[in-house]
Amino acid sequence: MAPDQRFRIGQRVTFERPNHPRHGAVCSVVDVLAVSHPLADYRTYVVEFVDTGERVRASGEELTARQ
Repeated sequence: MAPDQRFRIGQRVTFERPNHPRHGAVCSVVDVLAVSHPLADYRTYVVEFVDTGERVRASGEELTARQ
């Protein structure tokens, strides 16, 4: 896991995107996408909702680690 990577693949997280119908849902991280750009480097996470299997891409700020 890279030092700036907040979540690892397989980790359970809570989806916290404001005004999204799935806000507060439990999901699992299935992939980490590293984006390198001359102005900034950042990571996005592909998460899969536990109850439906639906996948979405989310930033680290939109996810909260679960215990």
